[in-house]
Amino acid sequence: MDQSQQIMNQNPQDFEKLRQFLSVNRAVENLKNVIPIETSFNTQQQSRINEYKQKLKQCQENNQKFTDTEFPPIETSLSYSNFEKLSVSKKQIWKQIQWLRPSEFLDKNQQIHIFEKPFGSSANVIEPNDIRQGKLGNCYFLSALSSIAEQPKLIKRLFTSSEYNEFGIYAIWLHVNGEWKQIIIDDYIPCYNGQPIFSKNTGNEIWVMLIEKAYAKAYGSYEIIDQGGNPAYALKELTGAPCFNFDKNKQLTGQQQEQEFWNFVSKNFRNEYVITCYTEMTGKQDQENALGLLSGHSYAILRAEQVVSSAGKSERIFKIRNPWASKEWRGDWADDSYLWTQELRKLLEVEQKDDGCFWINTKDFTKYFLGIGVCKVNDGFKFNSINLNTDIQEQFMVRVKVERDSHLLISLNQIDQKMFKNDPDYKYAFLQVLAGKMNQQNQSLDFMEGDFKQERSVSIESQFQKGDYIVLISVRQFPKYKHKMVLWLRQLITRKLITSNINQIQ
Repeated sequence: MDQSQQIMNQNPQDFEKLRQFLSVNRAVENLKNVIPIETSFNTQQQSRINEYKQKLKQCQENNQKFTDTEFPPIETSLSYSNFEKLSVSKKQIWKQIQWLRPSEFLDKNQQIHIFEKPFGSSANVIEPNDIRQGKLGNCYFLSALSSIAEQPKLIKRLFTSSEYNEFGIYAIWLHVNGEWKQIIIDDYIPCYNGQPIFSKNTGNEIWVMLIEKAYAKAYGSYEIIDQGGNPAYALKELTGAPCFNFDKNKQLTGQQQEQEFWNFVSKNFRNEYVITCYTEMTGKQDQENALGLLSGHSYAILRAEQVVSSAGKSERIFKIRNPWASKEWRGDWADDSYLWTQELRKLLEVEQKDDGCFWINTKDFTKYFLGIGVCKVNDGFKFNSINLNTDIQEQFMVRVKVERDSHLLISLNQIDQKMFKNDPDYKYAFLQVLAGKMNQQNQSLDFMEGDFKQERSVSIESQFQKGDYIVLISVRQFPKYKHKMVLWLRQLITRKLITSNINQIQ
């Protein structure tokens, strides 16, 4: 049975209802005012910066530094639970946190920058090794951040302004719950003993601390982002691009899985996508094993190479970074391994220092890592989104007009469950997306793709030929909640939301 038939069998009545709707409601043919999906990240960003400019202007007119009243420098921004859900040791430390501005904890003999500026240069320099994880369990987020820092333009575009602001106001762009949102923050940073307690940069740059603060504000507090997460989700929130996990398949042999991981990583590096990976939870969170790997920890994959060892054996190896900037793999192909030849060390720039970067062969990677996350970020993508109000209905149709043959991704997103920490009973709604191609007479529909899950988002991705399509969205939610949904469409298409009549068909 192919995937299409499996999806159809999960709920065949929905697709048959859609066919019936199209046969009895010929008004679908006459839709007007189709909304273009020709939006890029930069054009959407430019349309939403007025709020930031207004707040900055007020600070300048009053000659007063900005303090964010929505996410103020007080305990509630640190802990949504009033420290009650923290461990005893963590609670003792967090209760002593002070909020300081960069000018109060950075080297006063050096100029402060958002991004590093080499002496005598006006260019901004962003390097993954700038990131230092602090006393916050957000390696999933920092591994994603260090991965996209390999492409500095992806970091720079998150900032409305790339210059240090003496008034302490910044606007950071994050893709939250399926939409790009401008997160305005002040530059008060949580500190302990006069220094940042959470993530920080090397030197006198502050971009890591600001992005982490915006991320904490988007979720409601630092405590919420302290509780672990999925690096693929963090990649999506930093890039807006489609992100997926590729986990171990227990039905495969070790050699088969090793080949699958190698093929997956190699293919995605050829497309210049961003890649992360994560270990299994084998003990306490971040507990170090005998070979230097951390339990339940997220890393970034930086390179994939096929090499010949000092023993003359051909091997495939990955270069990996720990966002802690320390704690490295100590097995084969570690920094001090005998397998390195001098020529290979020089070629791959291998240094014997504890900076968090290490190489590991695919056999050991397959043994110790649970899976891989990929972020399909691409500047050429065009996109737009539709907010769906489930207070009104739980089924929607979208007509998609593909202007030319295109590779499209359509996803349905709901609010992350981390934002409901005060409601332990909160559950994701069941989401379903079905897509079908309309024939030239618009009287029938051929099934193409579908997905049905109880997860934060569902998506379908396929090559769409020029023509008209209908996407059916179904939200099966729990009576206690009214879930906000965002439908996200990528690439060059137009679409129109249809909300009438379909729910009346029995």
